[in-house]
Amino acid sequence: MSDAGAQADSAARSDSTTPPPVPAWAECNESDECVAVPESCCGQCGVATPDDMIGVNREFQSAYRVDVACAGGGEDCPLCAAIQDPNLVAVCSQNRCEARDLRDTEVSTGCVEDNDCILASPTCCEGCGILGEDSLIAIERGAQAQLFEELGCSETLACDDCIGEPDPSLRAVCIVDADSPNRCMITRSSTSAPTPSPSE
Repeated sequence: MSDAGAQADSAARSDSTTPPPVPAWAECNESDECVAVPESCCGQCGVATPDDMIGVNREFQSAYRVDVACAGGGEDCPLCAAIQDPNLVAVCSQNRCEARDLRDTEVSTGCVEDNDCILASPTCCEGCGILGEDSLIAIERGAQAQLFEELGCSETLACDDCIGEPDPSLRAVCIVDADSPNRCMITRSSTSAPTPSPSE
């Protein structure tokens, strides 16, 4: 092979392994810049689901929906509203926002009894005021550091000087399932059945 041919072959291999450029709506430096939104135009009543989500820079959230998800005029979306599942988050990975389902991680699995589970905010700053079901997930006790790692929390992130407290009617319980790993879930104190996530 000639030198020119070798250079062309090397360039072709380089091009095939070069990742595509990150679109402006997905660029990020820190995870708190990212948000999980529906990849489709309508989502499920306007919110993301495990099968329909993408991470975008929150400053470009509207632009993504207009220019990408609903490009070409969009759709006649249902007139309904839903609460976003707090297990669906977006993190900044290699300067690109990526959507993740925290249920696919180990932060909520492996419990044996209810005391192994706690309520936690799926954010780097842990929220402020009274936190309801739309702002909490159930994780294994001792998994807070792993949760922060999954969220891509920066050590230099400046959080508001406030404290988030779970709604006193909520608690975390361990759900034992013979067909899948035991999992921490949220339930209300007045009921015995676990509260399913909004998108489940």
